[in-house]
Amino acid sequence: MPTLNTHFTPIEMATWPRREYFYYFTKLAPMGFTVTVTLDITATLAWSRTHHVKFNAVYLYLVSRVLTQHPEFRVVREPESEQLVTYDVLHPSYTVIHPDHTISNLWTAYDPDFATFYQNYLTDLKQYGDIPGPMPKAPQSPNLFTIGSLPWLDFTSYTPYPLRP
Repeated sequence: MPTLNTHFTPIEMATWPRREYFYYFTKLAPMGFTVTVTLDITATLAWSRTHHVKFNAVYLYLVSRVLTQHPEFRVVREPESEQLVTYDVLHPSYTVIHPDHTISNLWTAYDPDFATFYQNYLTDLKQYGDIPGPMPKAPQSPNLFTIGSLPWLDFTSYTPYPLRP
């Protein structure tokens, strides 16, 4: 298994430029949201077919790369200390669907090199992809982001929902 980058930098709340926004959206108007975006994947799909690689791996890699390039997307409340931190990298957590229509949640260590990421993805699918249960791959990393796609479903939404205290 590859070494998992879980390094983070603590956020100094007194000097953090986003402090007031964080307070507003966690204390005054606590909420979360989901966003569904319609993307034209024609070129990416063609590239994955030409290079004989799984499209889902390409998709996971590209989204991970974009998120990792923006520190604002890597802010997480560190589970052990409740301290806000910025992780160096986020790793994709995704769903696999089994032949009996049950699902399992897997994750793959992000690597900036696509070939390395792709091999990690294939290894995870081979090792954990057929294991039933909600989370066959442990341990769960604290710096995962949830991502999914249902290519047979065409749906666009923005759904705010209240966060539980």
